[in-house]
Amino acid sequence: MCGYVGTEYEPWNRRLTVADTEVAKDHQGRGIGRTLLRHAIDRGRDLGAGHVWLEVTHLHSRAIRMYQRRGFAFCGLNTSLYLGTESEGETALFTSLPLGP
Repeated sequence: MCGYVGTEYEPWNRRLTVADTEVAKDHQGRGIGRTLLRHAIDRGRDLGAGHVWLEVTHLHSRAIRMYQRRGFAFCGLNTSLYLGTESEGETALFTSLPLGP
């Protein structure tokens, strides 16, 4: 397997959350992350989501740039989300992409 995207749909607020995206190190830089994100967005549209939402650590600059290029906008941050984890000290950035009516 070269990559994976996991999503969760919440019908009460019509939000598709990208819960996890992974691309194997030896497959990075080949557009797999973009393809996985496109599939997640398409899934959101199929489910009738009003927006796609995701969280990313501030250190993952490649992913942040990819999300921005796809139209995701910064909508919040959390400086304590990763307390007690191996990512402690990092800041969680939240982004959202509206999908329309």
